Amino acid sequence: MEPNRTSVKEIELDAELAELVSELNRKRLKLFMFVIGILAGLAAGFYGARWLYQLLIPAA
Repeated sequence: MEPNRTSVKEIELDAELAELVSELNRKRLKLFMFVIGILAGLAAGFYGARWLYQLLIPAA
């Protein structure tokens, strides 16, 4: 019985696949951080606008 051996071609394909997955993960991470930034910015913006509104126009 012969042990499992990976050929040079399989190693190259594995390296290419790992590189593609790594690039995809980087793109997903960038998109995730962008969406989190947008949501945090919206929340901070609405909170700031509410604070300014209450500061400039005090409730009676």
